[in-house]
Amino acid sequence: MVEIDQMTVIAEPSVSSREKNPHQDKTSVQNTAEPVRVALCDLNPTIRCGLEHILNADPDIEIVLTAASHDEVINNADRLNVDVIEIDINDG
Repeated sequence: MVEIDQMTVIAEPSVSSREKNPHQDKTSVQNTAEPVRVALCDLNPTIRCGLEHILNADPDIEIVLTAASHDEVINNADRLNVDVIEIDINDG
């Protein structure tokens, strides 16, 4: 668990199907799902960098945009085919 100012982020690595079933043949495990495409938006560059670092550790997540302004995320979300947007609501 990482505490950043007033926000707490819990980062746990995803469990692959091989880890769920350790007896499964390792050569037959193939991840065919696309990663979740995430846009991060926070005024604080330290928080943006920290979240990006944590989320990049998960192979099922792809950071497609980091931004300091809500407008930048909103203007680019469709073009980048974003699945999830993280916005600090205190940035008003």
